[in-house]
Amino acid sequence: MSPEVYGLWFPKFSLLEDSGKTLTLVCDDPMAALWVENSYTPELKQAAMLALGGERNVKFVCADEVASEQETDAPAQKSSARKKTAQPDESQARTAKKARPQGARAALNDLYTFDSFVMYEDSRFAYQAAISAAQSERPLFNPLFLYGKSGVGKTHLLQAIGHEVLRQESSANVVYVTGEQFANEFIDASRTQNGQSFAKLRRKYRKADVLLVDDVQFISGKEKTVEEFLHTFDALFHAHKTIVLCADAAACDISNLDVRLAARLESGLTVELTLPGDEDRLEILRSKRDRAGMNVSDEILEFLASRIQKSVRRLEGALLRVATFTSLSGDMPDISKIEQLLRDILREETSRVLSVETIQKRVADFYELKVSDLTGKRRPNSIAFPRQIAMYLSRRLTECSLKDIGNAFGGRDHGTVIHANKLVASRMENDVRVRDIVLRLEEDLQG
Repeated sequence: MSPEVYGLWFPKFSLLEDSGKTLTLVCDDPMAALWVENSYTPELKQAAMLALGGERNVKFVCADEVASEQETDAPAQKSSARKKTAQPDESQARTAKKARPQGARAALNDLYTFDSFVMYEDSRFAYQAAISAAQSERPLFNPLFLYGKSGVGKTHLLQAIGHEVLRQESSANVVYVTGEQFANEFIDASRTQNGQSFAKLRRKYRKADVLLVDDVQFISGKEKTVEEFLHTFDALFHAHKTIVLCADAAACDISNLDVRLAARLESGLTVELTLPGDEDRLEILRSKRDRAGMNVSDEILEFLASRIQKSVRRLEGALLRVATFTSLSGDMPDISKIEQLLRDILREETSRVLSVETIQKRVADFYELKVSDLTGKRRPNSIAFPRQIAMYLSRRLTECSLKDIGNAFGGRDHGTVIHANKLVASRMENDVRVRDIVLRLEEDLQG
């Protein structure tokens, strides 16, 4: 790479540890860590192989987190918010720390902490619930189930729980896994037809103090994987261990979800994360800019907040791209340059967006009804079921929350929308004609 690029990013990093398998690099600039991790990890791995004569993974941590860990490990800071029945002596504590599975911290992104999560009004409840789950040995609710569209911060909060638990008690066994990883591990164990493989798999998950499962919807429809997961869930639940799960939809909206798993997801506290509004998006951008010391004007932030509305992750990615351009070029781009720089992101944002009103009109036309029939109070089956289909499609095809959908259908509450989704999904499973109608309407709306 050019000396200019190297000088901009890499002097900010130093080597914290070489375990023989992983190089841990520390940096006091979270935005630089995120950029280098996303942009230069392959080059770093190649350089490590040339310099050290063997393959290394590369892990990035922030300097303030390392300092926090050192303070936690100091003798004067041995007290833990997660109370124990007996306090080990110093040698036992060191042994326990070494005994903690290496994958626990390695699987967590060091940038996903509670401190770096920018809370907005509609995420406040989810943030507070996550804090409670992380700081209580036996939380009031178990499991905690977070759901929402892609890019609203579910994974950030999930991993922040893991970081917070480990900050309080470094020897805690925190296991983070995606639904896809769990399914793949189960398949691998099944293929070996070896009892030891299953025993190892079960030991990994059922010995967890905190189990964090991302994208749990991925195991839906995988009967044997679900069966194994249910046994794991029950073992941890009855042992009063903390379970936190995330999905891209409410349990009632996940296709082919086993009713037993759905019941467990809904048995604790369920919290929806929704996309932030205009002012919240602007506040997120300002916070990210100020924390990372980016040279980006308020005018540009306002432009990004107004044009990028579908994903917080995409919003942050756009900010990072603009900040990198200004750092490398030394110039503050004008709006026309920003549009050129972000043309792929902006194109995705301006792709067709369905509204609840559009769905209501299409369903009403199909059933030869008026939109006012769907939003009114009348309940004959000739109106009630088309109304439920319109609610189901609104939940699937828009970014609207349960509350917003209910309001669009004459001020109905979110429970009515949930019931409609469950009923339509059930009818689609058992009645081919209903399934064909709903799928045809969905295809027409997306076409």
